[in-house]
Amino acid sequence: MLARHRGDLVIEWPRAAKIDLQRLDLETKVIDSGVEVAQMPFHLLIQKNSPFVRLLGDFEKTLQTMKADGTLITILQRYDSPVGHKKH
Repeated sequence: MLARHRGDLVIEWPRAAKIDLQRLDLETKVIDSGVEVAQMPFHLLIQKNSPFVRLLGDFEKTLQTMKADGTLITILQRYDSPVGHKKH
């Protein structure tokens, strides 16, 4: 959106933003200000009538298990390393 002049700023999770900027070859068109917004939770939003609503309990349990057994941090570290930032 920034590269196409559809906005002036975006608040984004840096790990995801870097990967997308590299993939779309936009690294020279968008800068990271270095300003960190206070921590805020992410929410998974699902339409009330979606058939996936019934999966929310299992989704939450899986995330908690991944957090407890270290899988979640392993995934995050993968994308915070040079290996995770390769262009595809």
